[in-house]
Amino acid sequence: MEKQVCDIYMQISDPLIRWFVREGRDLPWRRDRSPYRIWVSEIMLQQTRVEAVKPYFARFMERLPEISDLAEISQEELDKLWQGLGYYSRARSLKKCAQVLMEQYQGRMPEDYGKLLALPGIGSYTAGAIASFAFNLPAAAVDGNVLRVLSRLTASRRDIGLQSTKKYFESEIGSFLKTGGCEPRLFNGAIMELGALLCGPDRAPACGRCPVRTRCAAHNQGLTEILPMKSPKKPRRVEDWTVYLVTDGSRILIEQRENKGLLAGLYQFPALSGYLESGAFFEDRQVPYTFAAGPEARHVFTHVEWHMRSWVIRLSGEALMGLQTGSRRAVTKQELMERYAIPSAYKAYVKLLREL
Repeated sequence: MEKQVCDIYMQISDPLIRWFVREGRDLPWRRDRSPYRIWVSEIMLQQTRVEAVKPYFARFMERLPEISDLAEISQEELDKLWQGLGYYSRARSLKKCAQVLMEQYQGRMPEDYGKLLALPGIGSYTAGAIASFAFNLPAAAVDGNVLRVLSRLTASRRDIGLQSTKKYFESEIGSFLKTGGCEPRLFNGAIMELGALLCGPDRAPACGRCPVRTRCAAHNQGLTEILPMKSPKKPRRVEDWTVYLVTDGSRILIEQRENKGLLAGLYQFPALSGYLESGAFFEDRQVPYTFAAGPEARHVFTHVEWHMRSWVIRLSGEALMGLQTGSRRAVTKQELMERYAIPSAYKAYVKLLREL
């Protein structure tokens, strides 16, 4: 590590940690530094706001207080427990990892960064967070907040959208923490908190309240509104869909998606690609039904955007039951709300069905 960069970390560590101890938020996963709680919270916090995570974390821990509970829960119940957080693949990776922990580590998280990194669904950031927060090991935990803060502190012009930039800062922070100059759990927590509370993603960070502003290269060089550097995102792909809300008045038809790709294995309302007429749902089958246009909706994923139109189709109970297949089933409204995890992309249609 370059001496100049190392000096910056040495200079900021004490004032930054003092600020963190004094001003850090009281978060549920900070009150108990058990590896399990830290792991679950970090997975939930990926691409989700802290305030949104709190109730989900409390509910999750109440239902699944131990790794063994997570390993044994059915996928259907886990999806329902996760509903609203999005990115359901995260929940599935949690369960898979819990099963590996039961098989290989007697239901405990290993106290070793390399072993943590080898677990399913755990990348370098999550491994570093567990290692440092739970075990106080000298491991870097570099997420988007940390990349932004470090870029400004060192006036780095590296593109924070590149994996190479993340690896660079992981190496720098890891080397610094191994010098033993400060507690890893406090340093990592302080850097993250600074990014969350003061050194935000907007172009006007709250430098006046920053405990390390006099040591920040971007602040001293007038670069805080320029840094960090990040290449523009590629435009999202737009997909058009027609959603069919098929009901006999008391039951609704749902279908399970394939176990791969976007929203893998989750339940949804039957949908066909493109903007289609109501009769397209039945193909060549002769089924008596009435229909009405339903609401339009739009949902944005990371790399794709769905534009949806819908039809509300009413038919007899006998006709509805005849539409059931291996992936399609007719369920009551109560079952829909209590048992099945319907992705938030369809929330407008769930709301409509509640009122029918």
